[in-house]
Amino acid sequence: MKNYLMSVASFVGILLLLASQAKAQSIAIAGLSEQEATLINAVLSSQDPHTLHPERLGLPKLAEPMPRIYYPLRAEEYGIEGRVLVAFTVDTEGHARDVEVLQEPGYGCQDEVQRVVQLMQFKPIIDGEGAPVETRFLTSFDFRLD
Repeated sequence: MKNYLMSVASFVGILLLLASQAKAQSIAIAGLSEQEATLINAVLSSQDPHTLHPERLGLPKLAEPMPRIYYPLRAEEYGIEGRVLVAFTVDTEGHARDVEVLQEPGYGCQDEVQRVVQLMQFKPIIDGEGAPVETRFLTSFDFRLD
């Protein structure tokens, strides 16, 4: 019997800290290593601080049920577990694009996360005027064997 993903899209208790003077963006994430936080901070620092939305860390709201995630066969055969950190843009129609894997354990885990994220239908972020806006998101998917 196949082992499936135990924690589908782990929202790992993210706290966003904005440095007001330099307008730099930095995050401290419970449960992530310093290296993982550094990768995420690098992505955030490349974004315009004025477009930062409080919901852009973690998985955005889904418009449809999440597609099933399968544990990659190669990862299962070799007993590979780990976290895939992924960044992606949700466009104004709720589709994911520009999917970028920041960290992954290999053995097909990154391919499965990319497949699932691209199949997801999200609810776009709405600006103050009620119009949908493209938004960059960061989230993680944990692969654990039973």
